[in-house]
Amino acid sequence: MKILVCCKYVRDEAAIAVNPDRTLDMSAASWELSQYDSVALEAGMRLAAAAGDSLVEALSAGGEAVENSKMRKAVLSRGPAKLYTVRTEADGDILSAAKLLAQAYERIGGADLVICGDGSGDMYSQVLGTVLAAELGVSALNCVSALELDGGRVVATRMASGRAERYELETPAVVSVTSDICRARIPSMKDILGAGKKPVEAWSGTDFETVAPAVETVSTLAPEKAERLKKVYASDEDGLEQFVRALSDSIKGVM
Repeated sequence: MKILVCCKYVRDEAAIAVNPDRTLDMSAASWELSQYDSVALEAGMRLAAAAGDSLVEALSAGGEAVENSKMRKAVLSRGPAKLYTVRTEADGDILSAAKLLAQAYERIGGADLVICGDGSGDMYSQVLGTVLAAELGVSALNCVSALELDGGRVVATRMASGRAERYELETPAVVSVTSDICRARIPSMKDILGAGKKPVEAWSGTDFETVAPAVETVSTLAPEKAERLKKVYASDEDGLEQFVRALSDSIKGVM
């Protein structure tokens, strides 16, 4: 079985600063592998190990980060045999990103199973896997919390309304896995050093048919800051009732 894991690089959110005008300052925020995609990589490696005679590769499309050797090692040190990258300057939407990944998928030669994280560490739209499957014309399933193989079929489990649903998917297929599926492994120094010897095939976005984004991002602003009310309630019974009443009014105001 050939497994392809889609990965995205995002900014370290802990290092993102907010300017006085609520715009975001990314100057001190380094790139990192999206935490959801590190889980997807581990899920792919575990499935391949259980299946035997399987190959796991990774695919990433984006800006300057895809050419960063540290970021490449962040993916390859987690097990994939090869990484494919597409460098693009276009700040596209989900649809244009899915169309680009679909073209890269075809150039790679396809895969039996494509695994995506449940969402990305920045936008977290949770729909890329589904849109990618639509572009490829294959079956898709999101919110997957367990994966296994049964013959030539992929058996996926997801939780819904307190019950476990099991689906059998004909391959090729695209699944989006939740963080509950497994814990992402932390690469060892040996893994990181070995990652530098693994192959990387890099393409330019100009090598593919581009699609104009259907959605334009006008701005990205931090929420407006609100001053704390600084109300203190007594610890007696009357103070507790006042606190509960104020909390209830606050929740009603938000809803």
